[in-house]
Amino acid sequence: MIYARGGGAMKLNAIDKKYRPKYFKLKEIIPPELLHLGESAWELMDVRILWTADALRRYFGVPIIINGPGRTLSGLRPFNCPIGAELSQHKFGRALDMIIMGVPAEDARKTIRQALDNEAFQFITAIENNVEWLHVDCRYTGINSILYFTNH
Repeated sequence: MIYARGGGAMKLNAIDKKYRPKYFKLKEIIPPELLHLGESAWELMDVRILWTADALRRYFGVPIIINGPGRTLSGLRPFNCPIGAELSQHKFGRALDMIIMGVPAEDARKTIRQALDNEAFQFITAIENNVEWLHVDCRYTGINSILYFTNH
């Protein structure tokens, strides 16, 4: 299913190419086996998804869990990771699976769907349905909307 956005232009150039999240530490987005890369591991992530993580944290006003206890592959995934699709957006640093504290995933999806033109959502191009977390990514879709998809 696709929900169209208004005419607002994306502000890709407004994001510093060296953007670092304000609300998330490296270990919350990068898997343990890549933490040895230190700060350079940030370069494996698309700045649009990092900016979106902070924007969602500000928008909802509550903590968000990406990687944490029992969750180590909800941000970047190595290419040899057996979880998810072979060409998962996580493997390209363009996707995050988030638990928004106190906000059921379906409510978060509904909120985004109802406020597509909000600046906080400007880089979200795809959202996964029917999962207990909020999956957002910034893949190229060629459309000015958010693609809602379901993995089988």
